[in-house]
Amino acid sequence: MTETFTPTRDEMAAERYGLLLCGLGEDDDEGMIAVGSLDTRRALAAFHWYTRTYLHDPVCDPLFGDALTDLRNDLRTGRWTLTAHPTVFTRDGHGWIADPVPAGTPGAVPAVWLGPPLTLPVAPRCPAAHPDDPTPCIGPAVVTVLDATNAGVSGCEHHAARLLASLDGGRVYALPDAPDGAALRVFAGAADIRPFAWTTEYPCPGVGEYGHGLTGRVVHWGCCPASR
Repeated sequence: MTETFTPTRDEMAAERYGLLLCGLGEDDDEGMIAVGSLDTRRALAAFHWYTRTYLHDPVCDPLFGDALTDLRNDLRTGRWTLTAHPTVFTRDGHGWIADPVPAGTPGAVPAVWLGPPLTLPVAPRCPAAHPDDPTPCIGPAVVTVLDATNAGVSGCEHHAARLLASLDGGRVYALPDAPDGAALRVFAGAADIRPFAWTTEYPCPGVGEYGHGLTGRVVHWGCCPASR
């Protein structure tokens, strides 16, 4: 049976610069991890210290004698990378396992990984998030956005506002368990977001019903002199 835990000094190999450090793999050959911060510069300094203190002995230890040089070369060539990511630690009586997890996962602690490039987990997103929009959700789904045909999807405030800004005749309604003012915040936020905000280019819509670049149904964003 496994359990989630927050590492302490007793479970790790060393402590430096306020970070708990430990090598990964049987011979520390799979990388290192620093727990306690997402600051990669502080973690890198701690990793250098750990390598120099525990692994680097060119005179007495032929196996790890060039560990410090190898570390620098691996970082320079990209074979190893620094990755700051929330991490969950679990143990089962035989040792512990660290896994990078999406932000907000219960029990996760800040950590920096040093080693081969990590395959990071992708957090599930609300239905209002467009497939081409790379931004993560901010909070749970709290509103429903409807288009002119009454087709709708639920979404977090962030993606709902981006979707609403891209619809002609869209509407937003709060879900029953939504916090107060959620729909109003989405409506107000959409007014300050250009349509299809996840695209790099937005074509000029031309002269609108209410005048070129004036308030109304047609808004110009970075496409012409009338742009916002």
